[in-house]
Amino acid sequence: MRATQFDKVESVEIERLKYENQSLSAELEEMKSVVNAQEFDFESLLSIFRINVDYYVNLRSWSEFIEISWAEIFSIVGPIMKSHSEIEIIRGKMSSVISTALRKSQNAFEGAEINDLSFDEITSYFIRCNFIEMKNDHIMFLTSKGRKFLIEYKYLINIGK
Repeated sequence: MRATQFDKVESVEIERLKYENQSLSAELEEMKSVVNAQEFDFESLLSIFRINVDYYVNLRSWSEFIEISWAEIFSIVGPIMKSHSEIEIIRGKMSSVISTALRKSQNAFEGAEINDLSFDEITSYFIRCNFIEMKNDHIMFLTSKGRKFLIEYKYLINIGK
C-alpha cells in the first residue's frame, strides 16, 4: 500500500512538472516572438562603440581604442560574412580592414588585432539586433534582417555622397 501512495505522489509531481514545463515553454516562445517583432532603433546603430585594438609589432605589444559606430562596424562585418562563416576568418578579416583604416587615418602599425572582449561584444550586439546568428559556437551567418540593413545602409551612404 505504501508503494501505491508513493506512486500517486510521484505521479502528481510528474504532472505538475509537465505543466510547469509547458507553461515555461509557452512563455519562452512568447518572449521570442516579442523580441523578433521589435524593430531595432536605427539611432542606436549610429551610437559609437570603442573597439579595443591590440598591436603586436617587433616583440612589442600595446592596446589602443578606436571609436566607430555600430552601423560602420556592421558595414565591415556584413560583407565579410557574405563569403565566410567561420568566426576566426571573420575576426581576422575584420581586424585587417580596421587596421587598414587605422593606418590610413592615424599612421598606425600593421599588426593590429581586435581584442577578444571587443569582438565578443560586437558579436553579441549583432546577435541581439538579429543581424547575425551563430551555429556550433564557430559559425556565424547573416540573417535576412542583416542583409536588409546592409542594403539600406549602403543606399543611405550613397545618398550622402
